[in-house]
Amino acid sequence: MLTLALDPGLGYVALDRNKIEQVVSAVLSNAIDASPAGSTIRIASARHPGPNGSSTASVQVQDAGRGIPRERLGTVFTLFATTKKSGTGLGLALAQKIVTAHDGTITISSHEGEGTVVEIGLPSHSVAGVGA
Repeated sequence: MLTLALDPGLGYVALDRNKIEQVVSAVLSNAIDASPAGSTIRIASARHPGPNGSSTASVQVQDAGRGIPRERLGTVFTLFATTKKSGTGLGLALAQKIVTAHDGTITISSHEGEGTVVEIGLPSHSVAGVGA
């Protein structure tokens, strides 16, 4: 099951739609693969104000999997690092490259037995009537 908690006031984010779809697809695919059948994956978005009128639009994907062992957290964005039987180890490495090229951030927090949260943050700008 997928639950959504989306903030309607995210503001405008300048991005390459196809590239960001690739990022979200990779993250969501990992969440689905990690979660047991019938569990819930949560997608949430929020706008975080920053200094000098700047802000960040963030999207979090939270799975219900086993979590990532602490010793593996430092390598999840490394090219060809995978624990999947059919994985290539390209998904998160490319996702990080794409997000960084958009002046954004991608972070992972995980605790074994509690699942994983991936957060993508991109620069956001207020547009008249949106997020202001």
